[in-house]
Amino acid sequence: MVAHEFKLGETKRIRFEANATNVFNQKTPRHIFSWLNRGVGTTNAPDFAINLSSVNLFNGYDYRALINGTPAGSNAYDPRFSRADLWNPGFQGRLRVKFIF
Repeated sequence: MVAHEFKLGETKRIRFEANATNVFNQKTPRHIFSWLNRGVGTTNAPDFAINLSSVNLFNGYDYRALINGTPAGSNAYDPRFSRADLWNPGFQGRLRVKFIF
């Protein structure tokens, strides 16, 4: 933010302000997609769903083997995994003129 104020007589002033965000327009990712299985969070994709009914979770398990064991097989892997999916907004600027009396 940059601001400058000018006097207009004894009590009156005018102030100019400029505010800029993301000045260099950097496309920085804010979130990396973290779901390996394509069926996470949906009930509309039963072919991608992992069946955990016969797995003892206390003994550990191989998550990739469970995904490959789904009816969709290797198609159950989400291609967006470990890629950026939310980005910072582009350049934004605001100008303000303020008259103070």
